[in-house]
Order: sequence, then structure tokens, then C-alpha cells
Amino acid sequence: MASYSTREAARLLGVSMATINRYILAGTVPVPALTRVGGVTVRLWKDKDIAKAKAIVDGFTDGRRTRHREKKSGGKAR
Repeated sequence: MASYSTREAARLLGVSMATINRYILAGTVPVPALTRVGGVTVRLWKDKDIAKAKAIVDGFTDGRRTRHREKKSGGKAR
């Protein structure tokens, strides 16, 4: 079973590093415990951790993309 850094987990989830950090701070995705490796504290993501987070992240929609696709009612067509 492979271990991934948070940066690698973000890449596998298809989100940016900033986005995954926001999800972690908000408690949106379950995160693995902190582990001490060579004097550095890191999160080591396993395949099952990424699968759980992927199931949650895939359910999100990007409001900026979908907001403008809504059909407007009334008014003149341009």
C-alpha cells in the first residue's frame, strides 16, 4: 500500500493544494493522523484515505461554472 503526501493527494483528487488545505481546515474531508517522519510532521495518505476523500469531493459542484449556465427567464434574447 502506497503512502502519499498531502500535495500528491491533492493531485490525485484533482484539486489544488490550497483547496485541499481548506477542506482539511473546514473538516470537509476525513484526514489521516499526523505522522512524524525524519523529524518532520506530515500526513501520510493511504489509498483508502484518498478513496474516501474522492467520494466526497466528487459530489461538489463549482458554483462559478454552473451559475452562468442557468437559463434566465424573461427579458430579451441577445
